[in-house]
Amino acid sequence: MMAHKMPKFGPATSQAQLNQDFMVWFALDLNPFSMINNNGLQYFFRKNIPQLHVPDKSTLRKKSLVEVYDATVDKVSADLAASQSVNLMFDGWSDRHGGVHHIGLRAQFIREDWVGRVVTLSVMPCSSDALSITEHIMNEIQRFIPNYLEKTLYSTHDGTGVMLNVSELLKVENWFHCTSHAVHLLLTTDSLNRIPEVVAVLNKCKSIVNALHFKSDILVREVNSSNDRVVMDEMLDKIGHLMELQQADNSIELSDDTSLSEMSTSSAGDVSVASECDETYSLASVLTTHDGKLQAGQGSSMKRGWCLQNEICTRWNSSLEMAESLMHMKTDVTNALKVIGKYDHCLTVDEWALLGELANFLLTFRGLSELVSNKVTSLSLIPLMRAEISDACQLNAEDCDELKSIKRLVMKNLDKRLPVSRSVELATLLDPATVSLLGSADNNKEDMLYSAIMASQAAQPTSSGDQQGQSEDDGEQAEDNCSASSFSFAASCSKKMRLVQKYSVFVQSADHAARDEVKRYLSLGICAADEDPMAFWKTNEQNFPMLAVLAKKYLTLSASSVAVENMFSTTGIILNGQRSTLAPHRLNCLTFIRDNYQLYFDMGSSDSDPCIAASLSHAKQN
Repeated sequence: MMAHKMPKFGPATSQAQLNQDFMVWFALDLNPFSMINNNGLQYFFRKNIPQLHVPDKSTLRKKSLVEVYDATVDKVSADLAASQSVNLMFDGWSDRHGGVHHIGLRAQFIREDWVGRVVTLSVMPCSSDALSITEHIMNEIQRFIPNYLEKTLYSTHDGTGVMLNVSELLKVENWFHCTSHAVHLLLTTDSLNRIPEVVAVLNKCKSIVNALHFKSDILVREVNSSNDRVVMDEMLDKIGHLMELQQADNSIELSDDTSLSEMSTSSAGDVSVASECDETYSLASVLTTHDGKLQAGQGSSMKRGWCLQNEICTRWNSSLEMAESLMHMKTDVTNALKVIGKYDHCLTVDEWALLGELANFLLTFRGLSELVSNKVTSLSLIPLMRAEISDACQLNAEDCDELKSIKRLVMKNLDKRLPVSRSVELATLLDPATVSLLGSADNNKEDMLYSAIMASQAAQPTSSGDQQGQSEDDGEQAEDNCSASSFSFAASCSKKMRLVQKYSVFVQSADHAARDEVKRYLSLGICAADEDPMAFWKTNEQNFPMLAVLAKKYLTLSASSVAVENMFSTTGIILNGQRSTLAPHRLNCLTFIRDNYQLYFDMGSSDSDPCIAASLSHAKQN
C-alpha cells in the first residue's frame, strides 16, 4: 500500500494560522480549551498528521482566541459603520452556576447589498439597574459603531420598567416591545391565569409531573417485568424534560428597581404597553437560591439568581408541553399515579377534556413563536400575528366555557399587547408580501407612503446630533401633518421661503415623482409578494429609490428580541459546570465568535479562509 505523504507545517506564520483554526473549531463546537489535551485528539493527530504541531491550551486561551476575536470584530464593525439604521436588542440573564447577572446585546441592520443581518455584540456581567446597563451598552456601541451619532438607533426588548428606562437613557429613536414576550403576557397574564378552572387544572398537571418525577425509581421497579418498558421510558424522559422547563420558567431576576408587580409604562415611541408580570405571583412565595437554602434578598451591585416558586407554570409554552405530554400518555399516566397511590392527582373526564382543548388552542401560538424566532424579523409580522390570533379566537359552539372565556380575554387585550402603530403600518406597506394585510383604502396607503417620503427628505438636512435625541413621535406627527397639496419642507425656514418652496417648479416636480413612485409600487399587487422583502428591494432599488430609503429604515426595526434569548442558550452551554469559573471576557469572546464567525467567513470553501488555505497550500507543496 502506498503511504500518503503528510504535509509539513514549518513556517511560524502557518502554525499561527493553524492555531487559529483550532480556536475556531473549539468555539463553533462549544468545546473547552482543555479538549486540546484529550488523549483521543492527541492520538488522532499523532497518527494521521504527525508533522502537525498541536497547540497547547495556554496558546489557544491567551493568543489565538484574541486573534480570532479581533478579526471578527473588525468585520462586524465595518458592517455596522456602513449601515444607516441599527436596531439594538438587549436582555438580562443569570448563569445557573455563579448566579451572576449578564447583559446580552445584539444588533439588527440591513447591509448595503440588502442582506438582513443580526450580529452578537457582547454578553458581559453587568448590574441589573438601568444606569449600569445603559453605561455598558453605550460602551459597546462606541466600540462597535464609532460613528453612532450619525446613525438612527432603535431598541427592542421585553418592555419591563428597567429596559424602558435604558431605552430612554440611550435616547433611541424609538423602542419596540418583543412580540414573543407580548404573546406570553397575552396568554398568561391576560387570559390563562384569570380563569380559576384553568389554573386548577394546570396546578394539578404540575403536581402530576412532580409526583411522577420524584417517584420514578418506584415506577422503574414496578415495570421491570412489564411489556410496556418502552412506553414507560418515554414517559420518564418526557417528565424529566418537563421538570427542566418548569425550573427554567421559575427562574426570575430580582433587582433593586424591579418588583414582582411591574409598573405599567407608556413608551415615548408609538406603542403603549402595560408590561406587568404574572399576577398570580404571591408575595409570600418562597425565595431560594440555587443551592436550596433560604435566604433574604440583600441588595448588591451583582445579584445572585433567585428562584421564585410559582403556583403554576409561568410560560404558556411549558403549559402546552405539559398538556401534550400528558394527553399523549393519558392511560399510562393514570395507571402510574394509581401504582404510587396518588389517586387524588388523577384528572377527571372533564379535566382531561379541558386540557385537550387548551392544548389544541395553544398550538396556534407555537407556530407564531417559530415565526418570530428567526434571526431577522420586521414589524410587518405583527399584522400577520394579529390575523392568526383573531382566527384562532373565533368562538365555536363546541368550545367549553373556559376556552370561550380565554378567547374573549385574548381578543380584549390584543390591541394592548400587539398594537398597530404607524411604524408597523409603514413596515407592513414596505414588505410587498404584507401590503394587502392593511385594511385601509389604496388612497390611504398612498398618502401614508407619500407622507413618509416627504418627512424623510425633510429630515435629511437636520444634523445627526439633533436627530439622535428626537423621538419617533415627532417624526410621525410630522407625517400626519403632511398633505398632498402642502408640506413644510423645513420648519425652521421663514414664511417667505416656505412659500417659495411650495410653489417652486423643483418642489412640484419632486412631489409628482414621489406620488408616481408610490402609485407604481402599490400597483404591483400580490405578484410582488416575496417571503424575504430584502430580495424584492435588492432587485427593485433602482425602480423605487425613494421608497428603498424608507424600506431600509423600517425593515430594520425588529419585532422580536428572541435572538438574545437564543444567544443565552449558547452562553449557558459554554458556561457549564466544568467551566463555571471561565473568565467573563473569554466567555464573551467565545460567544461572539460562535455567533458571528460563520457570517463573515465562508465555512464551505477553504479558499476563502486564510487559515485553511494556508494549510492546503503546504499540503499541495508536499
